[in-house]
Amino acid sequence: MNFLTKKARALRQQQTKAEYKLWQMLRNRIFLDLKFRRQHPIKNFIVDFCCLKEKLIIELDGESYNNAFQQNYDNKRTQVLEKLGYTILRFENKIVFEQPEILLQNIKSCIENSLTPTLTQRRGRCSILSTKKLSSEQLELFKNTQINIETYNAISIEKLTFKFDIQIENVIVTSQNAAKIIIETNTQIKNVFCVGKKTAQLFLNNGYNVVKTAENASKLANFIIKSHKNDDFTFFCGNIRRDELPDLLKENAINLSEKIVYKTILNSQKFNKNFDAVLFFSPSGIQSYIQENVLNNSVAFCIGSTTANEAKKHTSNVVVAEQSTVEDTIATAIRYFKS
Repeated sequence: MNFLTKKARALRQQQTKAEYKLWQMLRNRIFLDLKFRRQHPIKNFIVDFCCLKEKLIIELDGESYNNAFQQNYDNKRTQVLEKLGYTILRFENKIVFEQPEILLQNIKSCIENSLTPTLTQRRGRCSILSTKKLSSEQLELFKNTQINIETYNAISIEKLTFKFDIQIENVIVTSQNAAKIIIETNTQIKNVFCVGKKTAQLFLNNGYNVVKTAENASKLANFIIKSHKNDDFTFFCGNIRRDELPDLLKENAINLSEKIVYKTILNSQKFNKNFDAVLFFSPSGIQSYIQENVLNNSVAFCIGSTTANEAKKHTSNVVVAEQSTVEDTIATAIRYFKS
C-alpha cells in the first residue's frame, strides 16, 4: 500500500462534519444512482469526493481556503485535474448545512448540462443584476459589501381604465401593482384577500378591511376554499398572471370573476456579460430577462415561491427569500455572497 492510499484511508477516519454530512447524501448511490468515492487519490492528490463515471470532483472549502498559500496550491491542483478531464465543483462548508438541496441541484445541473457552475460563496468582488430599479435606501444595503449592483426595470406597468359604481364584496389581490391602482381609483371594496405583507399594508393604510394575507397565491386559494367556499370573489390582476389561484378556486367551484386592471410590458434587454446573480421580483421579470439572456451559472434570487417556480424552468440554481419583500431578497443575496 503506497503512501497516498494510506493517507486517504486516514482522512476517511478523520472527516469533518461537513464532509460527513455530504457523504450521507452521496454514499451508496443515493444521489442519482451515481457511485461517489470519498478521499479518493488521483495522481499526487487526494480529492474530497469523486464520481469517476462523470469525471466529477466535489471539494469542500473550510477556513483554510482563505490562506493565500492554500489558494495558490489549490489553483495549481485544479489546473492539473482539469487537464485530466475532471470537472471540479467547490462549495463552502456552510452550504452543506444551510442549503443542501441547492447544492445537490447544482451538482445535478452540472452533470445533466455538462456545465461547471459553482455554488461556493464568491471570494472578492462579484456582480449582481436587479431586474427592478432600486430605491436609494435599497441601494444603500449594498454599501460596504464586495458586490457591484446593476439595476434596470425588466417590466413596466400600464394602467387600464375601469370603474365600479357599487361596492365589491370580496376582492383578491396578488400584487402591489393592482393594490395601488385600486387605491388610486378609490374602488369601494368590503373585504380584501391578498398576497404579501406589503400589499396588505397598502390596503390597511388606506382604510380597507383586509380579511386574509397569505405568503403566496396557492396558500391564499386554499384558505378561501376552506373558509369562504360559498362566497363570490373578484380577482384584480394584470394581463399576465399565474394560473395557480384561479385554477384552484374554479376546481373547487368557487365563483370567481377576473378584472384586468393593468397591462404588464416586458422590457427585454440584452446584457453582454455574465452576472454572479440576478434578483427577480416577479415571474414576468424572469420571462423578460430570459427573452434575451440565459442564466447559465448565475444564482437566481427570487422574492417568493411563485417567482421561484418560474425561475426553476430555466435553472436549478434558485434561492428564495424568507420574506416576500425587495429588501429581504437583497439581504438574502448579500448574506449568500458575504465573504
